[in-house]
Amino acid sequence: MLTIFRAHHVKRILIALAVMIIPAFVLWGGLAYFKTKDSDAIAEIAKRKISSFEFLPYYRMAEMQYASQKKDAFTAQLIKKTAWDYLVLNWKADKDRIKVSDEEVAKKIVDTLSFGGVFKKENYFRLLRSLRVQPRVFEEQLRNTMKIEKVYEKYAAVKIDDKQIRELYDKDTRKAKISYLLVSDDDFDGRVNTSDQEIEEFYNKNKDTFKEEAKAKIKYVIVAKDDPAKDEILKAADAIDKLDEFAAKFGLAAVETGYFRAKDPVYGIGDEPEINDFAFTLKKGEIGEAIEIKKGYCIIEKTGQEEAYIPALAEIKNEVKKRAERAAKKVLADKYCRALLERITGEKIADLKTLEKDAKVKYGETDFFRYSEFVPVLGFDAKIKNLIFSLKKNEIYKEPLALAEGSCLIQAKDISSFDQADFTAKKQGYIDYVKHSQSPETRAKYLAKLKAETGFKTYQK
Repeated sequence: MLTIFRAHHVKRILIALAVMIIPAFVLWGGLAYFKTKDSDAIAEIAKRKISSFEFLPYYRMAEMQYASQKKDAFTAQLIKKTAWDYLVLNWKADKDRIKVSDEEVAKKIVDTLSFGGVFKKENYFRLLRSLRVQPRVFEEQLRNTMKIEKVYEKYAAVKIDDKQIRELYDKDTRKAKISYLLVSDDDFDGRVNTSDQEIEEFYNKNKDTFKEEAKAKIKYVIVAKDDPAKDEILKAADAIDKLDEFAAKFGLAAVETGYFRAKDPVYGIGDEPEINDFAFTLKKGEIGEAIEIKKGYCIIEKTGQEEAYIPALAEIKNEVKKRAERAAKKVLADKYCRALLERITGEKIADLKTLEKDAKVKYGETDFFRYSEFVPVLGFDAKIKNLIFSLKKNEIYKEPLALAEGSCLIQAKDISSFDQADFTAKKQGYIDYVKHSQSPETRAKYLAKLKAETGFKTYQK
């Protein structure tokens, strides 16, 4: 046990936070000193072989990381992936000779495990006994976890500037009220009649928008997690020749799907992205390994695939005609709005309400709204919201806005001002929010880069 805990009565512990510390326990082991034979290797990092014996503590660590979550919130594949992540990060910490002192470990325990400002040595030992771990092991595992945190701090720290924080504050607190003139595309029904040549030109110019996505279909069986024969079935699944025969042997239902796209829920399986991804990587007739899903363990056979393609014009001419006419009506609505803007400039009109009696416009006003709130006619569009909050009070924006239903002119009727004192008081909270929200993505990118740089690879599925 750390000298500081032998010598002093450090005050504070919160056993309820044990879940956060538990994953650190299994990170210790000094495993780098074991030599691995090539035949025993299951992975490689920086040309160094990693054995299953070396990997095991990291797998235990990952298991404990997810222990407090519902079983359907993670899969065996996710646990294994997380374990490899821990191993790679610990390797980097050792390579960079990143150290964590006894004093830092002691302070972490004191600062994190606190309750009512009191640390009781007997409670600390009670916690260790409940976890069946020796003090030295606990403290060294915590040290290694802190080393990994230092790796992230060194290479994957979230960069924050005042402008970013100010923008977040504005989006949360500032309010706007607008008026608008909407010119609907439907007002130009009957004024558009596309010729065959115009339809063909529209098709050629917008071919990619008519592209049909690739599709796949599969046959699958699901092994329930509580099936008494689960282990036997999954072991036999490593050498399946024909899925139908395999299903019949174990009394499983083989289900065949229709064609589905990469992001479509699969019939009978539901929304399981890993199944979709796997289905599109298999070759026709190929049977994949068992994948853990919410309903159990799924084994799939790819039975067909349709490649992505662009239909010929003759196949979709009616759809092309509809889209071409819709686009033409949008052009007319935009022109009408631009004519109104010229009138506003020429007649020095200061309020859009002056034009509300125009036959082709719909005039409206909103109540006050924040950036994150729905705005009538405009919806949730972030670009339009940014534009609105850039206007001054009573300013009319000098360009028409293209909306799903037509073109629109807007005027800022009122915009709340920036409150410097309130911003200063809340600034640190926004900084903490940015760090918390951006840290996972920043760390994931760094970890991917680290794995690539070290040539990290696994030999097992």
